[in-house]
Amino acid sequence: MIIDLKKIYICGSSMTGKAQMMQLIDGNKDIFTIPYQNFGISFLLNKFEKFIINNSNTYFHSKYFNKKDFIKIEIKNNYYVLPIVTLIKFIINNNTCFDFILESHFSHKCYSYISDTELKEHKFNININNYINNIYKNFKTFQNNTLNIEILENLIFHSFVSSLDDIKNYQNYLICGSNSIDQVQNLINHFKNYKLIIIKRRTIDKVFSNSLRIFYNQYNNKINVSDKKFFFILLLITNSSKIINKTNKYEKQTSNLSHKNILYVDFEEMFKNRESLLNKIYKFLEIKRMHNKNFQSFLSEKISNYNPNIEDQYNDDPKNYFSNFEISIINFIILNKPLRILFSTISRLMLKILYKKGR
Repeated sequence: MIIDLKKIYICGSSMTGKAQMMQLIDGNKDIFTIPYQNFGISFLLNKFEKFIINNSNTYFHSKYFNKKDFIKIEIKNNYYVLPIVTLIKFIINNNTCFDFILESHFSHKCYSYISDTELKEHKFNININNYINNIYKNFKTFQNNTLNIEILENLIFHSFVSSLDDIKNYQNYLICGSNSIDQVQNLINHFKNYKLIIIKRRTIDKVFSNSLRIFYNQYNNKINVSDKKFFFILLLITNSSKIINKTNKYEKQTSNLSHKNILYVDFEEMFKNRESLLNKIYKFLEIKRMHNKNFQSFLSEKISNYNPNIEDQYNDDPKNYFSNFEISIINFIILNKPLRILFSTISRLMLKILYKKGR
């Protein structure tokens, strides 16, 4: 069994367009798209390492565990032994996407984001029992070897694909990474056979997209405020500090990263310079590009059209909702820290008043 898998991770801070990028690359016959975010162990490596160190040898003398069912793991040049089932339990409990995998098992479906507020349903037959059994069998196959972090991730990916109804041999695995900088650092420090695409996006766009999601999920159908636009601006300003603090940390820690396995992409390139961008991406990935594949797809199913003559084609572009003057005022407030703190406090109070009045 091949365990040296080539993995493609799409990373970036929150609301940078990771799903859109994954959908652009999806559909290539040599690439399998894992349709869940936060999958594997590279996104939570620190927690995984602590778990292994704290639980190593705990069950070795227990009568309940067969000594033949233990696995040896290398962490920072030290070696730890624990039962395979304990490792499987960690994967189930800590992969935040496991609820969605379980849902797919029963519904035979999974979902893609067409926009920030719209989902599309796709047929997807995953057998959860086979997935867990495959993890167990694959780990057991290599129990006489010392496994590092990357090999463990490879085995988890391979176990997942092997549990599908339509099993094929893929050379590359594509996955949407987490919003945390930790996964980027973990890949650089512990992995060899990977490609990492990091997406950057303007601050106003990230704050706007995040606020738009909150608005539709929490407020849109619950308020009768006559001017919802004003309500949304208040929400955006209130939400700005939290988003900016998180994304600034991400941008700061990735700004000086230079690595042969990393490609930086601007969000707007996906819509304004798509052809050029895709050529650049496939050259970076060292994969032949599919002819005329410039649209977004999910599990090889087309989910959106692309017109190169239309400049702005993403639904959560602030320009589709605000005038240039309004955008400049919002930018002036949220990019100035003292003003942002002041207006966030005022906006939060006004939101509470409008929400109570408008319900």
